[in-house]
Amino acid sequence: MKTTLIVATTADGFIAATEGQNSLEWTCAEDKAFFVQKTKEIGTMVMGINTFKTIGKGLKGRRMIVLTPNPAEEAPIEGVEFASEEPAALLKRLEGEGVSQLAICGGAYVYSQFLKLGLVDEIYMTVEPILFGGGTPFLRDVGAIRLERASSTPLGSATLMHYRVLR
Repeated sequence: MKTTLIVATTADGFIAATEGQNSLEWTCAEDKAFFVQKTKEIGTMVMGINTFKTIGKGLKGRRMIVLTPNPAEEAPIEGVEFASEEPAALLKRLEGEGVSQLAICGGAYVYSQFLKLGLVDEIYMTVEPILFGGGTPFLRDVGAIRLERASSTPLGSATLMHYRVLR
């Protein structure tokens, strides 16, 4: 299975200035369009419960899997599957279901877990020209991970970096 991490960060590496902040508040329109296009192309996406709460609904044209410690406590939402699997177990299950691609869409804990376990093949990182000076960092305690730049593209006022993760 091909796993693609999709993230928008500030120039100083944060994904939110405050807890619960939605990236729609500070990312450019072109990044929003890229996110929609890429996640629809991939088809299946995973995110943590805190990231999902900033969205609050299913996204059309995509299968959404939300990782939470207590999936049975979540109210059913159309187009959203709540799960508590560890990343490797989730990938194994999805592969068994015939899923060939997965978009990893946040937040910091989910990004960090997938990267730490070596489960990410590529990263699309939009770097927005804004500095928060603090907040929620993109990654926590993952160690050094080598990347190879595949492309760098202007995206409105931001820059979209596409990296392959080297193993």
